[in-house]
Amino acid sequence: MQKQFNINLLGHSITIEQTNLVHEFDKVGRASSHVNKLMIAQDVPDSCKNETLLHEVIHFISYKLGLELNESQISALGCGLHELLENNIATIQDLYTTTNESQ
Repeated sequence: MQKQFNINLLGHSITIEQTNLVHEFDKVGRASSHVNKLMIAQDVPDSCKNETLLHEVIHFISYKLGLELNESQISALGCGLHELLENNIATIQDLYTTTNESQ
């Protein structure tokens, strides 16, 4: 069963689908920036899903902002951001909460 989520980014509503990409396309992620859709393989470990989501979001940002990042740059940023979030999510959430409460 496919799961579907929506996020907002850069003024766009983006649909994220967890689907059978590995079996269909031999990929774990795919960004279709022109239709605001990201696809993430559902049949891979959670850590892979999380890193792939960040990777595909970076593709979307690069496309929409005309950054022209290459695949190596996108992969490096995705890996670094995944590591940051994986190891520091509680601290980051506290910082966001504290910042929002003080405004």
